[in-house]
Amino acid sequence: MVGAGPKAFGSGQAGSRLTFLFTGANGAVGAQIEVIEIRDGVVRLGVRARRFSEQKANQPSVRVGENLDVERALEGVRPQQYSYIPVETLAIPLDSGGELDLTGQVLAKEPDETPLAPKADEIVLNQPALARGKELLSQGPVEVTASASGENPGAAMYVPGEGRFVMALHPFEGALKGEVRWSRGRFTLEGQEYLLFCASPITGGDQPRPIWIYWDRSYLPSRAAGPGQDDSPSISSADDVTNLVGGSRH
Repeated sequence: MVGAGPKAFGSGQAGSRLTFLFTGANGAVGAQIEVIEIRDGVVRLGVRARRFSEQKANQPSVRVGENLDVERALEGVRPQQYSYIPVETLAIPLDSGGELDLTGQVLAKEPDETPLAPKADEIVLNQPALARGKELLSQGPVEVTASASGENPGAAMYVPGEGRFVMALHPFEGALKGEVRWSRGRFTLEGQEYLLFCASPITGGDQPRPIWIYWDRSYLPSRAAGPGQDDSPSISSADDVTNLVGGSRH
């Protein structure tokens, strides 16, 4: 699935249902795509999609049901059916303006391995978006990916005004335990629930699996990268998570 802004990817077969959350400069779009039938090279799809509240000036904010529960938020949206010819682009209009562009192909069988599926010892942040409760805090750089692998890999997301969130597949000092299920992460800090959305799976192996989060509120990129970096979200990674944490502790 592609569009003029953020992109998301998925695979399915007849009878499967895929749910996506797209975030960008104009707010967020939730979509649920059901593969109804594949016959003679034509795919029949059932699509429910809607745009949620737009971002406020200089402060991303979106309200999408309880804890950005996309499926629940789409319950009142009537599904529309489309006949899709693979490789072409299908433009799906949104009732609030704009459209969602979909493109894909039909394979004889699902690939045994895809670059979208990380290994069990790999952590990946691919176009991440972080929400706290019902508020979208930040979306990471579009078309930028941070990944690391090894015995103790880590990745981090810097959110202006909030600090840096360091994540790892194994426990480390000061970190709290959360959970990852494919492209979504969930964790609680100071009694508030956070949701992490990515354009592809965060890690491989059996799902769901634990993840550990360390929140460094005082972190500023300018201390390492120079002035002018503190107002923009950024992501980073290291084969050893302690390299991400050590430089941010005082």
